[in-house]
Amino acid sequence: VLSELIWVDSVHHKPHAEIIKDPQTNAMISYTETKAAGLIGSKREDFIEYNKVQHTRIYPAGFRIDSSNYNPVPYWRVGCDVVALNLQTNDQGNMNNDAFFMRNGRCGYVLKPPALRRGTTEKWHDPPETSFLGGGYNKGAVSVTIISAQNLPKDGYNIADKVGEIIDPFVRITVDGFDADMKTFETGVVRKNGFNPVWNETFSFEVGNPEMAIMTFQVYDADFWSAEDYIGHFGCN
Repeated sequence: VLSELIWVDSVHHKPHAEIIKDPQTNAMISYTETKAAGLIGSKREDFIEYNKVQHTRIYPAGFRIDSSNYNPVPYWRVGCDVVALNLQTNDQGNMNNDAFFMRNGRCGYVLKPPALRRGTTEKWHDPPETSFLGGGYNKGAVSVTIISAQNLPKDGYNIADKVGEIIDPFVRITVDGFDADMKTFETGVVRKNGFNPVWNETFSFEVGNPEMAIMTFQVYDADFWSAEDYIGHFGCN
């Protein structure tokens, strides 16, 4: 029947040795973010092997009553299949998710790297080896120039409180992936210009594992008396 093709049973966790011998390929095991983070911290290699043969889903912990999010990248790095987020919250976790799934035509599915797939003998180095020369890594140099913007909107969440206000925009570039690749850069602030701010600032850096690297471009309105206001973002992988 059709349900047998599209339905994945939810089952309880089994020990690593047991699941390796008898994987439940038509089932999925769910973990809270804290439980999965504990497995990553204490049994990383076992959890990677586990995820090669068993579907796993990660979901936000119950303490996130404000609908905030964790960073999904560490869970992708060990091969977790479904990393659930609170999509109603526009934070860094969701920005990374948007960027990651820009790949493959935004179809909602991205194939794991070969070393994280079932049946492979290739070793997954996480963190990567110092040399970057083995294990399929292609260390590369990246140079990004933030030139300008046009017709930036005001902060959409508090626009009623900002009638007549002109924004002071700046751009934040965030790189996520392996720990060694995580970086953040910011342009200067252009005062009182949301119409056509110009930065012409270049940022250069290296990425050790491009396949897992995510870059997001975020525009904010600088505010010296309160938190910066989100204007918009775009991400890519």
